[in-house]
Amino acid sequence: TGNIQADPLFANPQSGDYRLQAGSPCIDAGTGMEIDGTAADIGAIVLMADRVASVSAAKLRPNDGPFSTPFAVVKGVVSAVFGPYYYLQSPESMSGLRIYDPTSLSMTIGNTAVACGRMVTFMGYGERQMLAKSCVIGNGSINPVYLTGKNLGGGDFHYDQTTGAGQQGVIGGSGLNNLGLLVRTSGAYRWYNSTTFYVKDGSASDIKCVVPSAVTLDSNWHYVAVTGISSSERISSGLQRVLRVRNQSDILVY
Repeated sequence: TGNIQADPLFANPQSGDYRLQAGSPCIDAGTGMEIDGTAADIGAIVLMADRVASVSAAKLRPNDGPFSTPFAVVKGVVSAVFGPYYYLQSPESMSGLRIYDPTSLSMTIGNTAVACGRMVTFMGYGERQMLAKSCVIGNGSINPVYLTGKNLGGGDFHYDQTTGAGQQGVIGGSGLNNLGLLVRTSGAYRWYNSTTFYVKDGSASDIKCVVPSAVTLDSNWHYVAVTGISSSERISSGLQRVLRVRNQSDILVY
């Protein structure tokens, strides 16, 4: 392909948003094919605005096969980064989604990002996740939602065990499913080992909290307020509540 001399019609280049608007001469002007099955656009961020879905809508999709065409671009604010995967949260803090993209090493908390890929279930956690390609288009902000231990995780969200659509809830969970969401809880602290502790607030069984290796835990702490990603892990009886702490500042000691 040759160069294009016309205005590429970026959405808002002054604020770093280089998505293509409808009518851009760069649309379908590249070589090859995009991951959504359409002709390639010229530029780093392709036009798939008609396929943009909410994080909740993405979770409603059944598990995709290895050759499925991605159905949507999901847009949100990055709430946590853990090596090759990160969490993308809806701006209104209603839902969050685990995104696996080993190429997104420069992603940081607070980035506004778009991701496109296949929906699957991460079996170790029991969480839905997107195997995606993603890019940063700006910056945003989100705040954690305060939840008691009883509300952490939540019940089933349109879950279909056969297709994997929706999101399975946690053991004993009820109310809105919040797996993938940035949350905060508090209670009595119980040290377990260098990467794990438990919080008990009296509303449910102890909440397992997992920290990255760079976080230091003290066995002498008594009460804590903890921020992290509402997550889970699969055990024999179902999905167990887990809070995944992002960094040291997520733990406030009383």
